[in-house]
Amino acid sequence: MVPRASISTSKHPVPDLRRFLLNQDIESPVPYEVEGGFRVGVTEIELKEVDVRIGKTTAWLDGRVPTGSELINAEFDLRIAGPNLERAGRAFNIQDLPADPFSFEGSMIRAGQAYSVDKLIAVIGESDISGKLGVEVGPRIRLTGSLESNNLNLTGLLGEDDDTAEQDEDSADGDRIIPNTRLPLEVLDIADIDAILRLRHLVTDYFDVGDVELVIVMENDRLHVETGRVSLRSGGTMAAALDVVRTSDELADVQVSVSAEQFSLRPMIDSDGNPIDRPLADLNVALAASGGTLRELAASANGSISLRQGEGDMDNDFSGYVMRDIFAQVFAAINPMTKKAKYTRLHCAFFEIDIVDGVAKSRALGLQTNELVVASVGTVNLATEALDLSFRIKQREGVGISISAVVNPYIKVGGTLASPVLTIDTKRGFWAGTFAAVTGGLSILAQGVWDRYLSADNYCQTVIDALEAGEIPALGGE
Repeated sequence: MVPRASISTSKHPVPDLRRFLLNQDIESPVPYEVEGGFRVGVTEIELKEVDVRIGKTTAWLDGRVPTGSELINAEFDLRIAGPNLERAGRAFNIQDLPADPFSFEGSMIRAGQAYSVDKLIAVIGESDISGKLGVEVGPRIRLTGSLESNNLNLTGLLGEDDDTAEQDEDSADGDRIIPNTRLPLEVLDIADIDAILRLRHLVTDYFDVGDVELVIVMENDRLHVETGRVSLRSGGTMAAALDVVRTSDELADVQVSVSAEQFSLRPMIDSDGNPIDRPLADLNVALAASGGTLRELAASANGSISLRQGEGDMDNDFSGYVMRDIFAQVFAAINPMTKKAKYTRLHCAFFEIDIVDGVAKSRALGLQTNELVVASVGTVNLATEALDLSFRIKQREGVGISISAVVNPYIKVGGTLASPVLTIDTKRGFWAGTFAAVTGGLSILAQGVWDRYLSADNYCQTVIDALEAGEIPALGGE
């Protein structure tokens, strides 16, 4: 039988854990209490239902641990719970933990340099995670596991650290949009990882998704992250994959693929909680690039982006969109009447883009609203961020009151992503032949075939069908 022992505050002066936590700057007393069965041998200590109370944090242990300072060949069950994880962490010099109630339980085994935690159940605030976790200690740590969660909220936990913030500040460039932030390739040095995460609900500062299966494999200077088909909280589904291969200390090859169906780019309710009939979109992205910074990746990118949207209400100020200022300026120039309304009723839109050696080249861009049809071709040089985009706008036939007097039929966008320059043909000089020479994207939009496309009732589908049939004239003669 394992003898029992206890240190109880009812029989002794209140013990204070601060005597063992020197240099922790803990002002208030930290009372503790230990009760349970102990048997101390030459090589191990046997624990029998040991209860520990430290302040308001409780722990329960049952098993065996070695008498030495290292937990080699240990096997025990553990339960810990408390009202404030941040406060508990500070006692052991662990910083930046959330100030939420917490609990942890599991069966821990260590044999040699390998740890495993079975029957893991951890809860912090409203977040939970459970499953099995393994750790192998050697020249390089290896983590393996299969974990599940009903709700995992990482909001505020993935923010920038001081080094990243300082780096981004140093990388800031007033005449550039794409930051010169370096890739955090040092992450590849942390450990080898082979893990599967199954998450019913995942929330971060950047997205809110459900039913996620996430596969993470990291070893030999390679990182592979892959999701199954993910349910998006705003509707629709998404699958994505990321591959990073480090080619030198500061350089890597990166591949990204994304496939999303019937999702919304913007929230489905307004600030007052009223529903908004948003257009749903299908997205396909396949990109490959090499470099050591985001700017270098952009300058070397190759691949394609396809975005197709259906019918719904579109914000006229493009709030919440990347490069909002550019889109808002162009859209206001296309139809100045949008300044008088919050939304424009979009019938459809398509954005078909190829990227070759850092130059994004439109195969076909366009949209159709209640009143207008718009076609665009052009390029964006991702290395220099130079813009060369041309737009042709036409009022839809049979829409009632004519708005041709205020609609600009031709717009050219030059300059850069940070400083776009719009040229507007308010006097129709372009089509009369008195505007600048018709070249590049303008020559394509001026062709008669676009008159037929822009006059079609089902404009977007007509262009997409023609694009897939190879009937759309390619920019630059390609």
